[in-house]
Amino acid sequence: DGEQINADCSFTSSNPSVEYVNSIGIMQPMGPGTAYITITHRRSGASTSIPVMIAEVTDYHGVYDQNEHGIKVTCPGADIVYYTDANGSNESETSPMYTDAGEYEVFYKISFSNCEPIEGSAFVTIEKAERQLSISASEDTLVYPEQKTYSFTSDEDDMTKVSMQTENNNGCLTA
Repeated sequence: DGEQINADCSFTSSNPSVEYVNSIGIMQPMGPGTAYITITHRRSGASTSIPVMIAEVTDYHGVYDQNEHGIKVTCPGADIVYYTDANGSNESETSPMYTDAGEYEVFYKISFSNCEPIEGSAFVTIEKAERQLSISASEDTLVYPEQKTYSFTSDEDDMTKVSMQTENNNGCLTA
């Protein structure tokens, strides 16, 4: 009926660096890996162990740099299978890696001994890099009314966002 019963039990974790359990059985995940929580009745000595598997899944978010990027799944001792679609039809031996700008969803299944498999997904987000624009001039200074040539270079063909204005400022050309 929602009330706690003092079952006179003790609780221990086989791996407190993965799953910590206090004296009344409240558990706290500490890091990726596997642990067994053992519950022992103090009077009868009867006990049981519950497997606990903690996985750490890390999305990737960064700017396009031509390197390979993917999600990171950490769960020591577990078997991890990656999929590139939700149906699990495109199985991958290793975590799929992406090199082009875009957002990709990576699906995974984590299995360990007699634990129920953990299934989920994480995202790889690679943002398009800001366009780098450099300006080079034929001379360092310009005194009006001389003319100066500017050349623009960019890593893309689209130059529609490039503009320049000039004005006569007390006999000097400013841009």
